[in-house]
Amino acid sequence: MSIFDGSALPLAELAALDAASAAWFEQGRRLEAEGRYDEAFAAFAQGARVKAERLDPAMFVARHGALVKMLKAVFTGDFLRAHASNNRDESPIFIVGVPRSGSSLVEQILSSHPQVQGLGETQSLLRILGNSLPFNPNGWLDPPLAAKAYIDAVRNEGWSQAPRFTDKRLINAVAIGHIHLMFPRATIINCRRDPLDTGLSCFQADFSAGGWTRFSYDLASIGRYYALHREIMSHWNFVLMGRVVNLDYEALVADPEPQIRALIDACRLPWDEACLRFHENPRPVHTVGADRVRRPIFRDSIGRWRPYRPHLAPLIDALGAYAPPDVGARKARV
Repeated sequence: MSIFDGSALPLAELAALDAASAAWFEQGRRLEAEGRYDEAFAAFAQGARVKAERLDPAMFVARHGALVKMLKAVFTGDFLRAHASNNRDESPIFIVGVPRSGSSLVEQILSSHPQVQGLGETQSLLRILGNSLPFNPNGWLDPPLAAKAYIDAVRNEGWSQAPRFTDKRLINAVAIGHIHLMFPRATIINCRRDPLDTGLSCFQADFSAGGWTRFSYDLASIGRYYALHREIMSHWNFVLMGRVVNLDYEALVADPEPQIRALIDACRLPWDEACLRFHENPRPVHTVGADRVRRPIFRDSIGRWRPYRPHLAPLIDALGAYAPPDVGARKARV
């Protein structure tokens, strides 16, 4: 079972899907800017439908759910303690989360520190773990060997400028058990954001058809994926208590400096004022959130879902206990 499940469609067909959906998403963004929310949603929905018909978001989420179930069964507290390593390397800073949860902003802040190089969404861990669990719980296990292979791969991807680096491959959330065994001193940051703002932003993002974000073309699939992310993170927070730094986007934008200082401290880095001027950092950013990290922190992304509330029932229903209380959902367990 693949941890980094992508699409098996030919590259030419994936490119054609991206081209076919692009105009709809562009129209949606234009209509939203004019305040024509119902029409904007219809355009976004049509763009998403173009891809959903070929990429089957529901099937992707079903497979992801099976993976989460397996990971919870394998990576118990006893298993993690039995295979613990003493690797002292703390160079990696892993950033995980559901897409559109503020991860690009977090990486931009960290990469503004002189001791941190931002590598973006690297492929290194994907290549090390391959298409299945890298460790057979009933067989040979060598986390240090996997750790060395990962560091060598990251160097090949460009790590050279600083003692620390960020790896912002968000789907690495399912591999936190592996990461802990490979790098018990690495920092792991889980970016969290209001589930409806997150879900709407995913639906509007027009991610590449060839990526692992196939769930984003259907509101119900987005809600189920979000809930699965919360489920696996609850598991890691339980079996690796205190290991993951959970950072809320809303808290970060409401009171930036204390949150940024706490983030830098959690990474065991000395304070540097450049982290407050992250928007001046000229490093290339190649994610959907690239334009927003060039600006000082702003609050206009909070509550963006509200004008679209009449259209979000599939998302809200799929979120279940993780939907915000003000839409009538049950309160989720942390």
